[in-house]
Order: sequence, then structure tokens, then C-alpha cells
Amino acid sequence: MKKRLIRFWKAIKAAGVDAIVINSPELIRYLTGFTGSESLFLLSRKEGRLFVDSRYSEQARNECRNTKTVECAKKTDGVIQSILESGFKKVGFDPQKFSVSQKKVFDAKDVFTMVELPEVMEGVRAKKDAAELECIRKAAQISSSSFLEVMEGMR
Repeated sequence: MKKRLIRFWKAIKAAGVDAIVINSPELIRYLTGFTGSESLFLLSRKEGRLFVDSRYSEQARNECRNTKTVECAKKTDGVIQSILESGFKKVGFDPQKFSVSQKKVFDAKDVFTMVELPEVMEGVRAKKDAAELECIRKAAQISSSSFLEVMEGMR
């Protein structure tokens, strides 16, 4: 996971942001290992923080041992508080994943600027590392074996 975080941060470094707010469950899982459906992830150069409510705190701590888990009733408020405490001025986000109402909540603080990073957010997942490629190979083998077994049963 750490290599993925580093690779991801390098990909968005050119945007000149202090941190990134991620709300895509797929990207959060890719970067942290968290499989829950409700969370926000704040990634800065120094650390990543996963914000979850009480329903997911134990799961997050078990699945994301290398990521700080922050339990809060309102995840968006927790992320904003963390941004303010850290003094971040430019925060990246994926405009295709953020709702208009979610963006308005962040913009209302008027202390930091939200910067759109549309392609960067998902694009980093396109290049697979060795572990990912091995998982894909195994999945393909399982699928092929299952298909052949079903076909054999149909004869």
C-alpha cells in the first residue's frame, strides 16, 4: 500500500496541492485496503488519514494498519477540521466523484482552495505493479478453470 500512496502522490505533485480529499470507495480501497462503503481519505505529503463513522472504525483499524483512522460522526467536518489544523491552502479533489453539495461544504470555509484533479485521481490505478498483475493472473486462471468446468458439465 505504501508504494501505491507514493506513486499516487507523485502523480498529483505537479498540481501543486498540499493534500487530496478522496471520496471514491474504489480509490480508497486501492490506496488503503479499506473495504467499507462510507469513508473519506485525506492524503498529504506527510500522512494519510481515513475518516469513518463509528460503524466502520473497527473495520478500518483492522484493514488499514498503516493509515491513521479518525472516527467522527460527520466525516466531512472531520476532514475540514484536519485541513484547517494542518494549514493546507490548496486541496485537490476529483470533481467527478464529489457531489455539488459536498463541494459547497468545503468551499464554505473560504480558508483553503479546492483544486480539481479529474484524470489524475483514477489514472494512477491504470499502471499495475507486480502484486496487482499476479492477482489479475490468478483471477484469470480461476475464471478460465470455472468456465471450462461449467462447459464440461453442459455436454
